[in-house]
Amino acid sequence: MPAGDRDDIKRLKGGGTRRSLVISILFSIAVLLLVFVFVPDRARALQSLRSFSRQRLVVCAALLVAAWLADTLRLQILTKGIGKPSAFSLAFRAILAGNFMTLITPFLFGGAPVVVYGLKKTGMNWGEATAVVVGGGIVSQCALLTMAVWSMVRLNQHGAVIAWGRLYDFIVPAYAVGLIGFSVLALRADVVEGWMKSWLSRTKVATSRGRNFRLRLVSVGRKLIRNLKEFRKSLRLLARENIVYVAAAYVYALLYFTMMFAMGPVILAGLGVRYSRVTIFALQVLVYVVAGFTPTPGGSGAAELGSFVLLAPVAPVHVIGAFLVVWRLFTFYLNLLAGGIAFTFILREILAEE
Repeated sequence: MPAGDRDDIKRLKGGGTRRSLVISILFSIAVLLLVFVFVPDRARALQSLRSFSRQRLVVCAALLVAAWLADTLRLQILTKGIGKPSAFSLAFRAILAGNFMTLITPFLFGGAPVVVYGLKKTGMNWGEATAVVVGGGIVSQCALLTMAVWSMVRLNQHGAVIAWGRLYDFIVPAYAVGLIGFSVLALRADVVEGWMKSWLSRTKVATSRGRNFRLRLVSVGRKLIRNLKEFRKSLRLLARENIVYVAAAYVYALLYFTMMFAMGPVILAGLGVRYSRVTIFALQVLVYVVAGFTPTPGGSGAAELGSFVLLAPVAPVHVIGAFLVVWRLFTFYLNLLAGGIAFTFILREILAEE
């Protein structure tokens, strides 16, 4: 196991994961409580929660499970694209564990290392597993960007009131530019590899007097370069020769986001809101995009506040308060529960290898 991963294990043993989990949950609960403070009729909000139909809860649960399955298929199809097909069960576990880490770390990408480890258990090396996760992340973000652009067009065409509309006019293009830049950097890993070789050769000279340190540094450097070669090879295999697998992964990513964002219209309809479901769906997309830019764990706080602000024109305030409780139950707390169980199994395997 690489040295960096041993350090991660020490942090996990030190309770870093538990602290992050507590912080993430506290952020979410604090904002929910803040929303209820500003709800003028809290009794009606609580009544709306009590009267929410069980059938709608079942629909939301089905959408959540369908989203998990679509995301698992996205990951699995990419493993086939590099010639190292993963078992569905292992990919499913990696996705759930990755969701858990994403929800307790900032900027919605903290789950990637866990997914990489989960894929490595299927027989891949670090470079191949990283290529699948990075490639899959790019595909997912392309699907999300497609939905974000569609949402902006849809909302503008129908004259929907978008709070802080100019902010979204800046964020979505910036998001596109950042995604393009990251994709180019990933596909040009050979440049990074060349830089590392040059740096390593200079380090050999600079550390010639410290033999043990030099040997260790050279060993780590060679492993990184070897993994970079495998990463570059696997990613280019997907981008150039097996693009059909990438296209399939893109479709699965669209399905994943569709299932997740469909919960908003279902929940609001269950609370008696009769508004365009497509418009509500589009507003949910924008909330998700903005939450990804916030440094709070899993977008906690930003997701709740963003939904509160964007949905204000389409539903009474007391209904939005009830909506946030049900919505975060499925998009946040159940993901934490299922992902936490999967992460526990992966963490045990990591510690067993130490």
